[in-house]
Amino acid sequence: MKKIISILIVTLIVMLPLCAADDFYSENERLIDAAELLSAGEYNTILTELNELSERQKFDVTIFTSVDLGEYDSASACADDLFDYLDYGYGDSRDGIILFISVDTGDCWLSTHGYGIRAFTDYGIEHLLNQLKPDLQSKNFAAAFEKFIDLADEYIEAAREGHPYDRSTLPREPLSILWIPGALIIGFILASLAVGNMKSK
Repeated sequence: MKKIISILIVTLIVMLPLCAADDFYSENERLIDAAELLSAGEYNTILTELNELSERQKFDVTIFTSVDLGEYDSASACADDLFDYLDYGYGDSRDGIILFISVDTGDCWLSTHGYGIRAFTDYGIEHLLNQLKPDLQSKNFAAAFEKFIDLADEYIEAAREGHPYDRSTLPREPLSILWIPGALIIGFILASLAVGNMKSK
């Protein structure tokens, strides 16, 4: 009975926002923009990229945007059910990942399945979401989704090569340009101290 109720809730979340949408979503569409965050051009571009990546890697990479969480208590529970009931996932283990965004609550979640659990570690997911945060906060959703696609490809590739991104294997962030003048100042101070010590001797 609980599963039937869960299916009904997911169906309502998926269908109600779409009633007012201009686009038609097929049953297994990898991008469902129920919150209407993207223009038609942005939607088509991102969907094409999701399809290309998913088919090349044999791993479903999907995005779902919603106005809110509906009857769910958490974004994680909603994302998990959406992945299941939208029938995402490659192969018997249903390998894949879904990026779920709830606009009203500000929730953003990554739900992994099958091989995705290995390819996207907990620390790796935290790092990935942090990379998306600036664009999401500035409501530059197309840029955030493009970045998600690029990073997902990197994560999957790293896992295929035997070293999934984790605390010890994530690529280091490039140093900020602000470090350059800071390093020069520190170097000047250290050099001055060294010269001062030499003079005092």
